[in-house]
Amino acid sequence: MYISPINIIKGLHGVIEANREQIERVIKHYRSDDTLHLFDGLRKTLPMSAYPSLEFEPSSASVEWTHTSAQTGEYQIECYLTVRNSDEEYSAEYISEVTRSILKILNYPDNMCFQIPNEYYQTDDPSNPDKYPIWIQFGNVSSVNYRNTIDGSLTVAMFTWSGRVLEYFEYNGDGPHTITWKDDRLIES
Repeated sequence: MYISPINIIKGLHGVIEANREQIERVIKHYRSDDTLHLFDGLRKTLPMSAYPSLEFEPSSASVEWTHTSAQTGEYQIECYLTVRNSDEEYSAEYISEVTRSILKILNYPDNMCFQIPNEYYQTDDPSNPDKYPIWIQFGNVSSVNYRNTIDGSLTVAMFTWSGRVLEYFEYNGDGPHTITWKDDRLIES
């Protein structure tokens, strides 16, 4: 099993979008004309109208067998929230409160598990052609770092989202098997 990090990022987008109203309320309290923009990957530059922005960048992935019929994967996504500072008096409060609203959503128990878009596994039973969705079993953010640009016009909150996937496989004990890739799933040949 190797889950494409971009699909995990799409799942994180879904969590944020489902709770966008709560984040937007915080943003509007400080900057009434702004709205949160989500991006896959880091951008070299963004226009000032794109702030606040939340950029998701794949960081690491590790997969290991837990026993003969299950694998576990640990995935990390680097997240960069950037806000524009137009009022020095409230700049620290603004980035802190927007970050807190996002982390409360990502670390809320119901949001720590979510289906990963475009990721499925299928049983080895040819009479059962169904695909089963793969889920993040546990995802959270544990720490945040803050940085200002030299001129103070932007502030960035950097945090790492970590998620774990557990995928079970049918094991019939008559291996070894030659495995080939076909149609985004493993097929015995």
